Amino acid sequence: MPSSWQKYGGELIRTGAVHFEGQFAAAFTSKTNSTKWAYQTVTVQGETAYVLSAYVLKDDTAVAAAYLRLSWYASPDGSGQAIDSVDSTERLTDDSAEFRLLTTGAVVAPVEAGSAKARLMLDPASEAPGTVYFDAVTFEETAPPEPAVSPTGTPRRVDGGETPTPALPTVGESPPVPASDQRTVTLPPGNATWPRSSPTAAGIAGNRTPAALGATWMPLATATATPATSPTATQAAAALYRQHKADSLVGNVEAVREGESGGGLSSELFVLAVVVPTLFATGAGVYYRRWHRGRLR
Repeated sequence: MPSSWQKYGGELIRTGAVHFEGQFAAAFTSKTNSTKWAYQTVTVQGETAYVLSAYVLKDDTAVAAAYLRLSWYASPDGSGQAIDSVDSTERLTDDSAEFRLLTTGAVVAPVEAGSAKARLMLDPASEAPGTVYFDAVTFEETAPPEPAVSPTGTPRRVDGGETPTPALPTVGESPPVPASDQRTVTLPPGNATWPRSSPTAAGIAGNRTPAALGATWMPLATATATPATSPTATQAAAALYRQHKADSLVGNVEAVREGESGGGLSSELFVLAVVVPTLFATGAGVYYRRWHRGRLR
């Protein structure tokens, strides 16, 4: 029997006929159809990573599979019910005349684990005798396993913990305009017409239009502002003067509506229209008085 090893079923001996290293290997033989194992109990610390490895020679058709198993126990001596167990990453099911490495890889012991059983497993194909050879068995502490990496990348998280999913515009369509750049436009009812003043330079600079798909936002070229039509200072003064004179001379005569005759007479023509007849009438009166006095003489 190999030193420090025990078995469950089968026959376990030390042999020098074949070996991977040193002078001996463990020969484990089955003569029934039940699963068998050789094992050794070791102490462990919870939440610590360990790895079990061994070189195995399986070259017997009577053996269905040879593999490793690591079982965890809460007790310090491997007694009681196993908490959990893990097998080697591979099982030898085909035959080869060479020793091959089996390992569990880095495995973290459960938090309540106090001991473990390192098992060398043999699954027979039948009741026919079959032998497996184990050598260079090691159980040691190791670095924790690397966390599994998702095959697809994860978008960057933003404030609030939500993962944004950017919506790309369909080819041929314009991307949506941000709410901050949207403006409400009021249209005239029906077929009504209304003057359209040219937009100011600041208004155009505030708008944006998308360039080619994937390009950055580009501002439109600045346009020259066209001022809306408004009455000049002279016209406003003349209109005020005409209104004042009409009220003082005529009284409640209806005012002439603006815009129907091109804005009315200018201030110069209005003065001539009022002053000249007045001067003419005054001169005629003076002439008539002189003529009448002459006749009386």
